[in-house]
Amino acid sequence: MSDDLTPGKDQKLDSEQSSEIVLTSQISATSEKRTSLKNIIRTVDEKELSKSATVIVKLLVDDLDRLENENESLKKYQGFFHEADKRASVLQQKLDDILNHEKIRTFFLAASGIIVGVGIAITPTSVLWGGVVSLLGTAVLIAAVFIKK
Repeated sequence: MSDDLTPGKDQKLDSEQSSEIVLTSQISATSEKRTSLKNIIRTVDEKELSKSATVIVKLLVDDLDRLENENESLKKYQGFFHEADKRASVLQQKLDDILNHEKIRTFFLAASGIIVGVGIAITPTSVLWGGVVSLLGTAVLIAAVFIKK
């Protein structure tokens, strides 16, 4: 049976098969669906099994129909994808802003700790400068804690 479906090298299509192939390849330019392909009878009998081109064309038309239905069902998800992509982009930008804000805040908290530590370290040699540096570090610490976006 598989030998009947595969044409030989020197096998040529008769006029009926070639006209059927031309008919199936015509696509309606005015509509999105291929209405000219809808009218083809899709039942295969024993006579048509001997014509491998007819069987191939009918198989292709069935696949084309199935793919058109899948395409129609997937088109509604295209809008959902674009909406989700926009939302993800906006949320990613907000997250980047928050992370950058946190990096700056962490830097100022660390800097204030270093400044207060230096102020405490130099207090035994110079009480005035140690107090000034410690107050500066404390001010930076308070600013870092209350920094808001």
